[in-house]
Order: sequence, then C-alpha cells, then structure tokens
Amino acid sequence: MNDREAPIHDIDPATLATWLENGEVLLVDVRENAEHADARIKGSRLNPLSVFNPSAFAPGDGQKLVLYCAAGMRSHQAGEILIASGHAEAYHLAGGLKEWVKAGLPIERGS
Repeated sequence: MNDREAPIHDIDPATLATWLENGEVLLVDVRENAEHADARIKGSRLNPLSVFNPSAFAPGDGQKLVLYCAAGMRSHQAGEILIASGHAEAYHLAGGLKEWVKAGLPIERGS
C-alpha cells in the first residue's frame, strides 16, 4: 500500500440505491459464495475477498465500482486491493448489507 490515504469512498444505502436505479454502478459483493447465495443486493456480482481479483470486473463508461460485504470491513479491504492494483478510486457501502437491510432496501434470497 502506498503512503498516502487511499481514495476509498464510503457511501450510504440511499446513495447506492439511487446509483443502482440510474445504472451508475457496477456492484461487487466481496463476501463468500454461501453468503452471496443466501442474500444479496440485486444485480451484484460476486468476487469474494478470499480470492479477490481486482481485474475481474471493469465498470462501464460513467459507472462507479462499488464494493460491499456484510458490515463494511471486507469491502474496505477489497478497496485497498483495487487502489494498490492501480484503480484511481473505489467506493464501498459503509455498514455493508446490514445497513442496506436496516434502511429497508430490498435483497434477493436463494441461489
């Protein structure tokens, strides 16, 4: 990791919901397979932190790459990996899926 503070931006559930609705985000779930299969934010793609590949997904033009996990710790770690691999910035859902659910936003269940 470099010696400057990485530009990993915290976003809240309402911001993510708006970005998703507007097609402004590539959403990546960094939890493990079983967690993703159990419950996830619709449209998210899986890239578990345990085998995280920062080049697995590339956001489209005008899209932001947003990471999320259960509570926000793993997604922040994945953001650090993205920055170290050359990405200019990363976004993560502060509080993770727990905050998303707490905000009353929908999730998909089952595999």
